[in-house]
Amino acid sequence: MANGPGTTPPVTGPDFSITSLTRGPAEGQVTLTWDSAAASVYTVQRSEDLAKWDSLTPNITAGGASSSFTDTTLPAGASRIFYRVKKLP
Repeated sequence: MANGPGTTPPVTGPDFSITSLTRGPAEGQVTLTWDSAAASVYTVQRSEDLAKWDSLTPNITAGGASSSFTDTTLPAGASRIFYRVKKLP
């Protein structure tokens, strides 16, 4: 696969995968955990329809082999929520 100028190649391999998605003890709380590489930068995004994605965090710089983020701002009345974690260049 070729990547043109300004595009980011997909992150693949064992150094990047979401390892856990859990509902928290508080209502409307979800925690994502993913494999990360120290000093790599990530962002967490959320969507209700897989078309429009909203960034939930400022950039997260990984401190080690695992990173996590807790979403405490779930939209009221949403029937489905999708998450993705993007590794930034």
